[in-house]
Amino acid sequence: MWALLSCPILRNNSSSGYAIVELDTIFLSQITQSISVGSWNKSDFNVSDWKYAFPEWTSNQLIEAVPHWYCSNFVYTRTDQGSNFPNFTSFADFLSSKNSIPVVDITGSYNVPGMYLQSFSQEFPGSSSLNSTTVNDHIISILNKLISTCQTTSGNPCYNGTFSDENTRYEYFLTQAQAYVGFSETITALLNYAQTKGYPIDINDLSVQILPLNVQGTNPSLATFYTDAFVLNPGCTGECFSAATQLIQYLTSTSTYSWMLNSQDSTQSGVLPRYLIPPVKSLDSLLASNHIFNPLSNLGYPIQTPYPFDFSINQNKYKKI
Repeated sequence: MWALLSCPILRNNSSSGYAIVELDTIFLSQITQSISVGSWNKSDFNVSDWKYAFPEWTSNQLIEAVPHWYCSNFVYTRTDQGSNFPNFTSFADFLSSKNSIPVVDITGSYNVPGMYLQSFSQEFPGSSSLNSTTVNDHIISILNKLISTCQTTSGNPCYNGTFSDENTRYEYFLTQAQAYVGFSETITALLNYAQTKGYPIDINDLSVQILPLNVQGTNPSLATFYTDAFVLNPGCTGECFSAATQLIQYLTSTSTYSWMLNSQDSTQSGVLPRYLIPPVKSLDSLLASNHIFNPLSNLGYPIQTPYPFDFSINQNKYKKI
């Protein structure tokens, strides 16, 4: 993600490079503090259809980012095993009772900070005490407990890089584990892998819920949903601006979301839907009426506005983990 900072689109007064970049808006406040981005016209988009208001993105009739998808950490378990985890302790107890480890990749420059934010928002809902210069030792202890659930006699595959490979994660979950942690879109990739390998599993065999990273609270649905959004090159004006606006209007229209979610761009039979989370109200009825999307539509889209957060020093910040 930080490679974007050297991309021409995010340089002041740039007239070269990409006209549009899709990025996680958790970076937006920091980016706009140091370099400029272009603005969209609020009147060009159906802002009232957005599931949540983003006042920090808007100024008068201008918009700094147009939301595209929501994202969060989920846990999948097999339906016959159940998955009602009100807190992390119940999740850990479930794993212990099954003598199983969770399949989760706790490496990289984003996964640990992302889980830290999710845990903080669940443990201290509505708190404004999160900042980018210190870490909360209590939250660190929860993440350490998550890591400890992955420990085996031969090492820790969640933390030593073994589960950095997605196919390794899928194979382990389908053959040995009871729980998989990932984003909603991982469901499609997981089920595609299962089909390819001949494993008898489909969406009806999975239960899905927000990954509980709280130990004190009893409502893990208070998770942070990260928002991927479109940001405009400040040098994209005139015909470029008109074309960019039309493109994003198309990509965020109800009809486009519908065919993308249902994978109607494929002519193959039996193609799986894309288990993505659109940020618009107009898709609620489609999700609710289609049983395939029940694991996501039933979540009700709890959201907290992503915190402004400095990820540039995360390797040092999370050295306690």
